[in-house]
Amino acid sequence: RALNHLIGKGIAAADDDDSTLFRSSICDIYPDAPAHRRQFSSTNGVSSGIKRIDQTTLPTMSQAVVHNGVVHVSGQIDAAGEDVESQTRNILSKIDSLLQQAGTSKSKLLTASIWLKDIERDFATMNDIWLEWVDGDNKPARAT
Repeated sequence: RALNHLIGKGIAAADDDDSTLFRSSICDIYPDAPAHRRQFSSTNGVSSGIKRIDQTTLPTMSQAVVHNGVVHVSGQIDAAGEDVESQTRNILSKIDSLLQQAGTSKSKLLTASIWLKDIERDFATMNDIWLEWVDGDNKPARAT
């Protein structure tokens, strides 16, 4: 029922175009979904108002997705940095780039979740860099 409620909110949008690359039917799982919401389609990374950003870095996912004016950024990691400082800076730079490609900026962040391997050792350094980076007048909700 919860997913059906989300479908009604537009997660799966209607599209009756037969030229799409793939088509999936929601009515098999949610037969009570309204008829105009029972199918969704995707062509070249754009699906009924969905914009997918950087689908080539990893073959299993997009690095960011824009839907209904909201940008969803995938979790970012950095294997090049030698310490938490360089890794944090590299990751925040990636996020800046993805937000720019999506047509927005860090001043409009809603939430951020930060995962640290050793929170006791690395939190202070990461947090100092975060405070330099984040828009001080528009801080998002954050979990660390």
